[in-house]
Amino acid sequence: MKRSTLKKVLAAAAFAVGFGLAAASGDAAAQAVKIAGNIPLTGPVAAFSGGFFKGFELGLEDACKDLQVDCKQFKLDGQDNAEKPEQALSVIQKQLLDNPAVVISGTSPSSNAISPTVDARGIPHFVVAFDAFITQKGKDRFRILPNFKIAPAAYFKYLDLKKPKKVFNLALNVSSIQDEFKLIIEPELKKRGIEFQTEIFDFGNKDYSTLALKAKQYNPDLVIVEGFSFHVYPALKALRTYGLVDKPGRVIAALDMVDLIYNKTPRDELKGIAFLIPDFELPGKNAKAPEWRARFKAKYNSDPTYVEAYAYDTARVIVAAYKKAGKVTTESILSVMPFAGLVGKIELDQDRDIKGSVSIAIFNDKGEVEEVKTGM
Repeated sequence: MKRSTLKKVLAAAAFAVGFGLAAASGDAAAQAVKIAGNIPLTGPVAAFSGGFFKGFELGLEDACKDLQVDCKQFKLDGQDNAEKPEQALSVIQKQLLDNPAVVISGTSPSSNAISPTVDARGIPHFVVAFDAFITQKGKDRFRILPNFKIAPAAYFKYLDLKKPKKVFNLALNVSSIQDEFKLIIEPELKKRGIEFQTEIFDFGNKDYSTLALKAKQYNPDLVIVEGFSFHVYPALKALRTYGLVDKPGRVIAALDMVDLIYNKTPRDELKGIAFLIPDFELPGKNAKAPEWRARFKAKYNSDPTYVEAYAYDTARVIVAAYKKAGKVTTESILSVMPFAGLVGKIELDQDRDIKGSVSIAIFNDKGEVEEVKTGM
């Protein structure tokens, strides 16, 4: 790669895996599995997705070794869309000129923006997104990540446990979260005869005190908080100020709460908050996790979240599909399912979306993550 080209890639905050970057020729070049990555690597949303390609890289390395596949066949072009749909579109239009075999995109706003373009090419498209309905809209879309399709079931188990009469929903104004509430959560609250009030806040909101005051005035038995971690944190602080974290578990937050485990948020500020959590993040729940986490940290000098773990398995699925069929297509990916992953058994539903569930945890009096037993 020319020095000028490398500088350009670094300036764009791109992440490129070393596999296949050396010049190839003849059949090797023709057979390369080109992977177009298009996710937030900079900006606030990178707290969630910024390490994805590190997990993916490690997954490629391990899968190639385990399956005896030449990793020079795989070439990842990992680009930053900064969670700007227009930037994601610009990136994918350039990437498609290179005829990738696979596209990986995130998060929901950017994936939704580029998906029609990718769908038209018939390319397998792995989405790093929570949108409950995103994979059903295209026959070549896949998801290997916990999401808003399976997460609401955890909320419903929590309702069974807490039996609230009134619920206050604090929801970020993005389509994926609004769909989750309007199409999944609120209908279930109505079905159960639970009163509720939903307050919507915008992405750039700075006034969480007013939102918390509305919650205080509603006097709910349970508060649900949905947004990215940098929304969840100030919302929780405001709710605590207004006395709504007076009982452990009165407030429950979304999967994004997991990010606060890794960004050195003072644990005293999180005590008593319940939240949704993938089993991979629960202490002692996954026997493979400690050794894998140690290898990841030794390689990248950072602690991986469940996002990197699911990225790792996504890469392994791609290599397994290539090993089995000699190419990566929607059909070859489906042919290796179910898949024995680091995160557990990976199965896909009729929409090529991951099956499974998420659990519930709480920060206990010691500030430790403790699983909440729902009895179900």
